[in-house]
Amino acid sequence: QHQKPQVEPQHGGDPWQLLDFINLKDSSQQLLFMIYIDTSFIPDIPHPIIHPHGEQGSAKTTQLRLVGSLVDPSLEEVLMFPRDVNELAQKLYHHWVCYFDNLTSLPDWVSDVLSRAVTGIGFGKRELYTDEGDVIFQLKRVIGLNGINVVATKPDLLDRCILLELKGIPDNERREEKALLAEFEQAKPQILGGFFDILSKAMGIYP
Repeated sequence: QHQKPQVEPQHGGDPWQLLDFINLKDSSQQLLFMIYIDTSFIPDIPHPIIHPHGEQGSAKTTQLRLVGSLVDPSLEEVLMFPRDVNELAQKLYHHWVCYFDNLTSLPDWVSDVLSRAVTGIGFGKRELYTDEGDVIFQLKRVIGLNGINVVATKPDLLDRCILLELKGIPDNERREEKALLAEFEQAKPQILGGFFDILSKAMGIYP
């Protein structure tokens, strides 16, 4: 029920337009970021966890919102962690892209669940209103974390992360959010179509 309709992708579009809306100035990370997005459309493979971090006002949340709306449009653009493993498993089950926002730290149990959720290792919960049956979740989700500092500290989780350090945006380069989102929505069919064109070519090379 949280899903939003996807735009119609435009063949021959330019995916690199996305970088006009993203605060990622490090050219060495831009290609990695673009490949990360394209592989997010591929099911049944492990996906790295994207983890933008940086000072307040560096547009970390905006980055996750824009990528999420491109890959998996949802009314829940960014998520909050629930109270326990069962609720987190349920949250992951209901989303393809799961971006968790404004984090300061991660409990060990959350790190363990996220590490499993990107590699496809199953975990179970007790079936509702029963004492015996288990419901098994086996997921390979697209996950992102956002915080001022790097919140992935456990080695298993950190090893699965792409860390993107974002710098503060100077006042003279800031754009009004409403205008930015409107421009992004207008460009989205070309951006999405460009990513699909690249993915289609890759499918002709790799089975």
